[in-house]
Amino acid sequence: MSNFTGREQAMMERALSQKFNYYQPTKRIKPYRAKNNRAVQPPEEVVELNSKNKNNNLSPEMVITSEDLRVFENEVYGSYGLSSTEINSTEKQLRRERNRLLSEVRLPLNNSESKYVCVGLDPFRGFQPVVRIIKASVGMGVTLTRHSYEELALSLDSILAGLKNDSLSDACFGDYTVTLISGYDMCKFVPKNMSNDNFELYIMRQSLETLFTMREFILEKLNVISMYNLNFESFCNDVVGYLGDDYEDENDTIKFILRSKYSKNYLLHELYYKFNHFVIDEIRKVVNLR
Repeated sequence: MSNFTGREQAMMERALSQKFNYYQPTKRIKPYRAKNNRAVQPPEEVVELNSKNKNNNLSPEMVITSEDLRVFENEVYGSYGLSSTEINSTEKQLRRERNRLLSEVRLPLNNSESKYVCVGLDPFRGFQPVVRIIKASVGMGVTLTRHSYEELALSLDSILAGLKNDSLSDACFGDYTVTLISGYDMCKFVPKNMSNDNFELYIMRQSLETLFTMREFILEKLNVISMYNLNFESFCNDVVGYLGDDYEDENDTIKFILRSKYSKNYLLHELYYKFNHFVIDEIRKVVNLR
């Protein structure tokens, strides 16, 4: 027999039933886990506390508060004469430009177009002809110079045979090592260092087979674009010569020079409209050298 009265028993049962419905946020932030695998929604204060720290394994000392962000934006950015909006916009634009190529041809490597190959001139590598193999969902991949791609094209046949037999020795092509992913009919490109493309590209045998069938076209495209005469150095000097000491608005001057002196150089026009930040930066470098 219970020693509790009926009222006391009812109060005890009610308290026990509510035991896990009320949580007190602790000083150490931990990810919420439901008791007994039950999907119980934690209180709003716990959700808010945890949402302040994207990495829930860190202690509260590592949380960046709204006050930290305010000080950084208002004082640190301001000390450089910049706003956070300007910095974020410039960074995004530069990232987009680095993912582009001049006179670019882009071809899918599979039916889902999850992987594709790009061939073109890379302004950030001295206008070298390059080949990029890209993962579409993230817009990142590997960049091969003409010489590195030629080596890869010669080895694709043996790489495909190795993948088919699930036996492939590591092979180096430029800045990358190609490694077998055993049992998955795929390999990956691993960068030798992290100075350029910090990305490991996984690629299926079917996509490499498509790349193999395209090899003659890609090689011919590399030959064609390697003969392009951009006249970029002369163009920069012309713009700087017209600007003189006052170069507050480079864009208007660039457009004027393009129309008046380089109206038929369509590659130069593409460069300016596709890589605007790159062109402005290069022109400013010339100005600073004078």
